[in-house]
Amino acid sequence: MAKRRPTYKRHDATGWVFPRDGFEWSDFEAACNYEPRSSDILLMTYPKSGTTWVQYMLYLLVHDMKPVPPGRRLDSYAPFLEKGGLQLLDSLERSPRPIKTHLCFDVMPWHAEPRYICVLRNPKDVCVSLYHHVRGFEKYYHFADGSFDDFFEAFLQGEVDSADYHDHLLSLWRHRNKENVLLLTYEDLMERTLQEVGKLVEHVKPCFPAEWKSPDLGSLVAAASFDVMKAQRPEQWASTRPENMPGFIRRGRVGDWRNYLTEDQNERLESKFARKITGSGAEFLWPREVKGPTCV
Repeated sequence: MAKRRPTYKRHDATGWVFPRDGFEWSDFEAACNYEPRSSDILLMTYPKSGTTWVQYMLYLLVHDMKPVPPGRRLDSYAPFLEKGGLQLLDSLERSPRPIKTHLCFDVMPWHAEPRYICVLRNPKDVCVSLYHHVRGFEKYYHFADGSFDDFFEAFLQGEVDSADYHDHLLSLWRHRNKENVLLLTYEDLMERTLQEVGKLVEHVKPCFPAEWKSPDLGSLVAAASFDVMKAQRPEQWASTRPENMPGFIRRGRVGDWRNYLTEDQNERLESKFARKITGSGAEFLWPREVKGPTCV
């Protein structure tokens, strides 16, 4: 049986990968040259790494803990930079401006002034979550009936959104010691939510006016909890998906990859992780999920 792949396109100069439909290279190139304000907050992630969760927390911080208004989308207030986000930024009345991007520092240079929040997630769960994401957005990927096995091969070869997972991870990881960069993992956010969200709030405080008072952490965590977000209007998080597809806010758990990856797929992904990441220090991020160096 012939293998199927989601429909993608690759940028000639950078090797960046976008869905074939719905994304424009002109937006990508403009985003790569974006000059941030000193008060901007950039959320940088590889796709399906807890992006919407943290994006919503940032929205709540900026908008006094009020939910997204009816009929509006989260991206209207925390724009997706490389998907038309630059046009929205100038219209945002509030400061700081939370900005979502799946770019990395290899294509969008680091700046000393804004605040960056980089969220990493183990590659196995990213692969599974991205598979469901791709199936659900037929208009971009044309892969609604695609198999996980076929998607896994594309993921392993870096032929999916934002190109190779490992290269993206290393790009963010290398900037972890910059004063204006906060690096979190999805797994730590899930396991020690209050503690990690506290780090996030402290990190972005310099972007707010001196008189700004941060909300109670427990209230922020509760307002952005998985159950609360899943119960809200699905269209506020993303464009409409077919009724037979999982919702955009799907499961939000660690280790779901165990329900999908075969033993061979697990070994191959761990082997690539070890080959690409060993020596960087990032190989020890997820000892319960990825064996890392032992698989070289």
